[in-house]
Amino acid sequence: LSYGVTISAWFRLPEIGVGEYARAVSVVPNQVVFNFLADGRTRWFTPAGDILSKRTFKDDRWHHFVGINDPIHDYAAIYVDGILEGTSAHPLAVRIFTGDGARIGNSSLFERQYTGDLDDIRVYNYALDEAAVLDLAAMGKTPLLGDVTWDDAVDPADLDYMASVWLTSDSFADIAPLGGDDIVNLSDFAVLASQWMETAE
Repeated sequence: LSYGVTISAWFRLPEIGVGEYARAVSVVPNQVVFNFLADGRTRWFTPAGDILSKRTFKDDRWHHFVGINDPIHDYAAIYVDGILEGTSAHPLAVRIFTGDGARIGNSSLFERQYTGDLDDIRVYNYALDEAAVLDLAAMGKTPLLGDVTWDDAVDPADLDYMASVWLTSDSFADIAPLGGDDIVNLSDFAVLASQWMETAE
């Protein structure tokens, strides 16, 4: 039998004080875990291994996380703000029952306390598809990738920020292709230009 699982949550990490493997949510117990590395990357741990985000999120802003374990389609993935951050193949089945234990903000085995904020935590006993992920993250809208300053608009502030990190591996401005390619260049500028003056409303 194959059993999937999804964890969805809004999170806000402080700019300092994030501990290694700071645990946000774990269930069944400790078989699926949403936590963080000290550098601010998200981590999705399942019995088949873990997936790390490419971007870091120690910016004291709200972000939306989804971790998916889908053994039916041989697929595990993490999304942040509706953007695919990482995948792996061959996930193992994880079965969740009503009444199974869950921990929020800490680990039962280690002192891995989460020091940020969490909201709207959801645990599903099946794997969400990408359309459902976008619905949770952005009310069904395509993420506004060009909004690299996270002020709900693609405007001169985003252009200024992208110019300031030009030809670096800045994780916020590296928006093309999806998931990034470790350099801020014309591909990223093209995405910003295509969404120029668009807003999140």
